Amino acid sequence: VKIFPDQNLIFVKGAVPVHKVAYVIIEK
Repeated sequence: VKIFPDQNLIFVKGAVPVHKVAYVIIEK
């Protein structure tokens, strides 16, 4: 699992994107 900063959204394992928190989690 890699975590990258994102300007607008946070995605947690396909969960609901949350505005203004800012991480993208990409599962390999």
